Amino acid sequence: MKMNDYNARIAQDVLDAIDGFEAGAISLEYVHGVLARSVSLFENDDSGIAAAVSLAEVALEEIEFTVLLEEQRSEAIRRLRKLRQDIVGAPSG
Repeated sequence: MKMNDYNARIAQDVLDAIDGFEAGAISLEYVHGVLARSVSLFENDDSGIAAAVSLAEVALEEIEFTVLLEEQRSEAIRRLRKLRQDIVGAPSG
């Protein structure tokens, strides 16, 4: 299924947040907020992007509250890399 252009723009914001977190420029809380806001903005285009971002958002929340502080970053990066693969793998247009 293809991601529509509107969803592709929102997905790019998510990818930018992932990149910023990996680079250490933004916090886990910030990237979590980007994901949470994005979920409600996606249109239902049958691409599955909203579901993928929603699952990642829930995973980040779980990481924030259940993983030891010194392990949060690596756990979050692992989960965000999976989300990046899901987004990049979704055709747009």
